[in-house]
Amino acid sequence: MLLLRPHSPCVCRPKMDFGCNLSMQFKAANKIAGAIQGMCAVSGFGADLFSVVGGNEQISQKLCEAALAESPNGVPNKLSLNTEVTKLDRSSKRRYMLTYKRSGIEKCMEFDFVVLAFPMHEKSPTTLTLDSDLRGVFPVPKKYAEVDYTLFRGDLEAAEYGLPVEKVKSDGTNGVAILPTYRGYEVEKGTLFKYLGRAWSMAPYTGQRVGCWSTYSSPRRTNDPGRQILEKYVKGHGSVINSTRWFAYPIFSTVSVKYENLEDAVEKFLLDDGLIYANALESVASNMEMAIVGGYNAALLIAHSKDFDSQDNL
Repeated sequence: MLLLRPHSPCVCRPKMDFGCNLSMQFKAANKIAGAIQGMCAVSGFGADLFSVVGGNEQISQKLCEAALAESPNGVPNKLSLNTEVTKLDRSSKRRYMLTYKRSGIEKCMEFDFVVLAFPMHEKSPTTLTLDSDLRGVFPVPKKYAEVDYTLFRGDLEAAEYGLPVEKVKSDGTNGVAILPTYRGYEVEKGTLFKYLGRAWSMAPYTGQRVGCWSTYSSPRRTNDPGRQILEKYVKGHGSVINSTRWFAYPIFSTVSVKYENLEDAVEKFLLDDGLIYANALESVASNMEMAIVGGYNAALLIAHSKDFDSQDNL
């Protein structure tokens, strides 16, 4: 059973967390920490697939449907999407009892495994009620960095980037991604965004469409990115498609000397027997690829569980 909540306003998380602190590489306690963060930050570069017609969520949906289609007789094989789970209790027959709402009607079902696939931050909008002894094993909410995601149409003002006009054109399959330097963002503080790049559409290119762009920015720098970024970086009049603030990634810090074991410095992946927190890996590094690793590890834990030693236990 997956308890799913969106991590960002985008259907699919960006390839890298462009809201990350640009000075992190200079403040890292050691080279290994900086290397891990840098490796994760660029791990998604070079991909050719930008979006899926009908919504990126179809990828996980179709994978689940294909897996459930092979379930033995007597095992549920239907996928329930966007179901509001309201309560998690211990169960007598199986490990956990989930209470959920479907079409306004409250129902209950027992499960051997529950995977928490959403980040626990200080403002998580979860309304999940927990059994009293489960509260002690649930992850403690952490502070997450807030980032503004803004999607807009318009032609970029090339002079603002110090680039030739042809470099910032939205033309066919061409595009540009702009990352500010440490000096420009952290020292001179003149740059309003942490990332600006072309937003790719699945619609056929007609040769007349105005460029579509996305930016990631910090609320501390721009409290109204939909207005401020367009005023400074767009030539003429642009239009905002969407501007949303979201909790992008945990606020990272160096490991304190009080931890004798590094495992104590990160979130627990296996909270209790059959209760898995897939987002625990975010306490080490946060991006889409790490989220995939977390989900894959959760599946491996379940598949190799002693509960499946024989067909009778399915």
